[in-house]
Amino acid sequence: VPLYFLLAGARLCVCFIWGGALCLSLWPSRRVWGCVFQCLPGSAPGGGVRSAGRGGGGGGKPTGEEASEPLPPPPPPQPDPSPDDEVITATLSGSVGDGPIVGAALDFYDRHGGDIASFSSGDNADYRLSLRLQPEQFPLTIEAHGGVDLVTNLEPDFRLVSVVLEPGKRLTANLNPFSTLIVQTARHMRGGPTLNNIASARTSVLDHFGFGLDRRTVADPMRTPIDENNVAVMVKTSEAAGETIRRTRDALLGAGVQSADEVIDILAADLMDGMIDGRGAPGADPRVAAVATIVSGQVLVESLTNELRVNGVDAAAAMDNAIALIRPAVPADKRTASVPMTRQAARQAALSIAAAAAIADDANLSAAAEILNALPEDVLPSEARGLLPAATFEALDRAVERAAYGSAADIDLANLKVRAGLPPPSTT
Repeated sequence: VPLYFLLAGARLCVCFIWGGALCLSLWPSRRVWGCVFQCLPGSAPGGGVRSAGRGGGGGGKPTGEEASEPLPPPPPPQPDPSPDDEVITATLSGSVGDGPIVGAALDFYDRHGGDIASFSSGDNADYRLSLRLQPEQFPLTIEAHGGVDLVTNLEPDFRLVSVVLEPGKRLTANLNPFSTLIVQTARHMRGGPTLNNIASARTSVLDHFGFGLDRRTVADPMRTPIDENNVAVMVKTSEAAGETIRRTRDALLGAGVQSADEVIDILAADLMDGMIDGRGAPGADPRVAAVATIVSGQVLVESLTNELRVNGVDAAAAMDNAIALIRPAVPADKRTASVPMTRQAARQAALSIAAAAAIADDANLSAAAEILNALPEDVLPSEARGLLPAATFEALDRAVERAAYGSAADIDLANLKVRAGLPPPSTT
């Protein structure tokens, strides 16, 4: 009767053989059958076969030993399954866009930078695919480039980046200007894009460069699925962020900035300490910070009345058409004109214009900053027309130029204003 035990990491086979004999042997097999083979009559302790002498008659051989066929060897030992060897089928999906981008090339990388897959965004400016992955491959990085921006009908000006931090069966990873800045900012932090660093970077980006992305409908620009209920706010705010990056690049072309990707990298280094003020990780640049700050105010003032200009042209109709293409169920009255200015966007605009007033010494800018700082939550574009002094736009143009080509003292004035923050809103 074979009994099979696990003792101190080894397998012990104990056989009570008929007649009272006891056989002990170590058996390396992970399977109990190895122990059974040990106890079979004629088995040698090492798994070979021994012969037993028998009497004659009954068909036995009258002389010599009875030969027996060798038993098959037991299966080789199998290693314990490791958690890292587990394979999961993960379905990844998300939206792609500054403005919604169709036909973007998507590249997927594992934690070591190894290629996993390539795909492209579809006609609805999104993607969906299933991949067989091991947990050790996470976090994943996704990059998008090329394609056609449905707002500009041009190839996008910069690559988009997102990450998937943890394994799962259904995973959302949107790619947009916010996700790109969040990932790039986290890369400047110790440990890179970990769960905590991504959360910290997301707070910094949305507080200081959020453009009114409403966290009541889009809690996380990387992980919240984009649908009919939030597509308008996602398109409008992403386009505002993208336009700020483009205008900052254009304003600084004569100052050595070469591309929109470079602007993003500089702003990400700056945001590492929680704000855009010319400080932060190595790579932050005070002049780029000042220009981006003032340009963001310019863009937000245009967005306030739903008159954002993209490449010099009012883009409201183009954004609405793009929304209709990718989410046809959204009614016309629920597109960009229905997106209000949040308190975050109003304070971002007020601080940006206050920084512009610091270097331009313009009373119109100071007045505009006070009005924006006092705005309540959720002001609609229809309610905001005529709210700011008419000279605000021209004054902002002059402030952008001064930030791009002015003295170091001018730059310091703008960045110092950002660090100082805003006073409490006036109640009068």
